Amino acid sequence: PNVVGLPVAPGFPFDAEVRCPRFLPPMGCRLHRHRDNTKHQHCILAEWLSSASNCRKAETEARSQVGDAALVQTLRSVYFYTHDPFATPTPMPAGRRVRLPRQLAHAWPPPEWADLGIVVAVSGGADSVALLRGLATIRRPGPGRMLIAHFNHRLRGDASTRDEAFVRELAESLALPIQVGHWSDRSTAAENDSIDDGDSDNDSESHDNPCDEASARQARYRFLLDVAHQHGARFVATAHTADDQAETVLHHVLRGTGLAGLAGIPRVRRLSEAVTLIRPMLDVSRADVEHFLQEIGQAYCHDATNDTSHYTRNRIRQEVMPQLSAAFNPRLGEALRNLARSAAGAREVVNRAADALTERAVTFDGDVVVLQVAAFADEPSYLIRETLIAVWRRQQWPRQAMRHEHWDRLAGMVAASSDTTAVDFPGNVHARRESDRLTLTRLA
Repeated sequence: PNVVGLPVAPGFPFDAEVRCPRFLPPMGCRLHRHRDNTKHQHCILAEWLSSASNCRKAETEARSQVGDAALVQTLRSVYFYTHDPFATPTPMPAGRRVRLPRQLAHAWPPPEWADLGIVVAVSGGADSVALLRGLATIRRPGPGRMLIAHFNHRLRGDASTRDEAFVRELAESLALPIQVGHWSDRSTAAENDSIDDGDSDNDSESHDNPCDEASARQARYRFLLDVAHQHGARFVATAHTADDQAETVLHHVLRGTGLAGLAGIPRVRRLSEAVTLIRPMLDVSRADVEHFLQEIGQAYCHDATNDTSHYTRNRIRQEVMPQLSAAFNPRLGEALRNLARSAAGAREVVNRAADALTERAVTFDGDVVVLQVAAFADEPSYLIRETLIAVWRRQQWPRQAMRHEHWDRLAGMVAASSDTTAVDFPGNVHARRESDRLTLTRLA
């Protein structure tokens, strides 16, 4: 089962032992080329080995003789003929078990996307590099195209430039197409958050200034969506991990949140009618990421800003989480992730009810939205608030500056429990209560 013969381009180096950490799982591969006397074609025999000697030399020789594309296709073919991510894995020696590819295959089975285009967001950090290498490992042959997208925020000077160069080199080594975007308008605050749910990408540059962070996130997600549209991709994959999920939920709790915040980072979210955002590593720990990269010998970029305690997310990761785990619950991360799953389930129920109420009592006409207040008379205030949030989301109005008191005040106007007839809300949204309706207008 560990030996396979398949056609290969003439000139492929034979009797070469290849580690190939950029293309395959952490195991060596001995390549032998011979002339099949029956079929009269050049073939290779691939025998998986645990050894990794002379890997760089063999890889260089192979690349110089057959080129990147032929090398990748040949090695990928060998892998898919000899490895089934759904089969029971062969036991590996203690300390060398690699979980991440199997975790990815379980969370996002390759048959679901092998025939579709996918955009993999790669910042160059450990998480996104592991996502890319993991997906490349479990990828099955099919018409679908895998594309790397890198967004350079240009916020860390030479470090951002080095990250971009690293990702370009990684894409070239994997023979995968890459598209790079640059943030050219930092002065523009986030105008809406219809593309993102307010989660913070730990595998990218971040800042404590909410407007800067929100606008950077918006620029990145808009770039990813544009790339997906340009190339007809069905999915955009990002590398949020289980640790990110726990830290995000705790962060939301500390700054004040509702059910949506407790649900944390959603695994799947629609970016447009044609493109879906997916986070297949939400059950993968940071330790698994680091172990996987170490096992395959894959380098990655380190963002030095993640080491400073100046940023809130870093303090949560470096100080708050360890202290709470030591003092109260050593399985704090797991508890927070369980909370997120429960909250996500409850939020789904609420969202269905809010959608039904919206269909029944809300009309949309461009930047003008009219709510028939009579339909809200017997509804709980929480459902009214969630319906209003759904309106903001549908209209792509900015929610970043809308605080709890704003939503409560607006819900009071809907429920006729407020004497206020007209209020201006953040984002240039004007609300006016009349006898039987509440009119919301986005002012220019």
